[in-house]
Amino acid sequence: MASQRVRFAPATYLPIVLLLLFATGAFLFGQNNLWSLKHLWRTFEHPIGQNLFPIVEEETPEASYLSARIWQAEEVLADGDPNRAAQIIAADVQANHTRAVRLQGKIFEAQGNVDNALTTWQQIGDALSLLQAGEKFSAEDRLTNAMRAFQAAYEVDPEEGTFRIANFLRRKLEDTSRAEEILGDSIATYTHSSERVLWLRELGDLYTTQSRWDAAEIAYQAALDIEPRNIALHIRLGRMQYDANGKVDQAMVHYSDAIALDDRRGYGHYEIANMLRKEKRHTEAIPWYATAVERESQNVVYHYVQAINMLESGNRSKARSLFQQGTELFPEYAANFYQLSVMYQEDGLLPDAKIAIENAIQLSKSSVPNYLISQAEAIDKALLE
Repeated sequence: MASQRVRFAPATYLPIVLLLLFATGAFLFGQNNLWSLKHLWRTFEHPIGQNLFPIVEEETPEASYLSARIWQAEEVLADGDPNRAAQIIAADVQANHTRAVRLQGKIFEAQGNVDNALTTWQQIGDALSLLQAGEKFSAEDRLTNAMRAFQAAYEVDPEEGTFRIANFLRRKLEDTSRAEEILGDSIATYTHSSERVLWLRELGDLYTTQSRWDAAEIAYQAALDIEPRNIALHIRLGRMQYDANGKVDQAMVHYSDAIALDDRRGYGHYEIANMLRKEKRHTEAIPWYATAVERESQNVVYHYVQAINMLESGNRSKARSLFQQGTELFPEYAANFYQLSVMYQEDGLLPDAKIAIENAIQLSKSSVPNYLISQAEAIDKALLE
């Protein structure tokens, strides 16, 4: 799909500033800068630029101006024409200019040639492009290609690639042994790396999934020794203390530390509320959820779980009000509509229940969970009785 060009809102000072820049580029800094200014005029489609440079085809930049060809090729690639993009930078690739070769890798990827893309980036030692490709493939569930990209990045730059490949191995491939090995090697090798906190945190997460609580605590604490104000680590230690042995008081200490570090956010309050909810202490959890929502009013999960806890506390009226509020604040979040449908059905409000479940199903788009279908069927059956 063709990309849309950026359009700036008119501003009284913008034409003056750009004209001054144009004049400077034209008379002081030569043809390269002049070409760049013309290119910007056309890119942002400003009326003054269209009047000054009313040409259909953009002129070719100076042969020495590599950046210009890179910009041109990137725009053409974004517009969906990788073959034309490749033509623009062909000579620069032949001359082995790194930026051009890096872009050639993106062109290969756009053409569906993953092998050449990964090989190209690996040959020039471009770990960043390899990591970006790995993330893209992972998000698309192209796990084999994702693993190849992460592995190549790790080989090019082990320090930069450790976290991504270990996280991918643990979360997507469930290969915890290999992930633990990679993390352990990097922690032992790069003793002064700025990435150590990430590695130790990931190692702690891995141990937590295996219920290796003592090892997880050691890893988290080692990371906390490096960054004592790291809120995510305090949260993880709190969860671990509760999940390991149900120690509410010890978990509360870590959650309170997280709150003290940044009381403007709702992390700590939400974690305390969740812990109390698990303990069936729903009434005690209510003010903690309320504070979390107050701190982060746009967090849909905080809103939703607050309503669930209110329902579990026995206050159906308040819970229904919260779910209704959720449908207004987050109209694309299907779970609120589903919960309202169930409550309406239980209260005998079948027409309202049907409308709510139809909204939930519509929001689910192509993939409708079975529980939504079952709820819809139950309401239709009740309406016929």
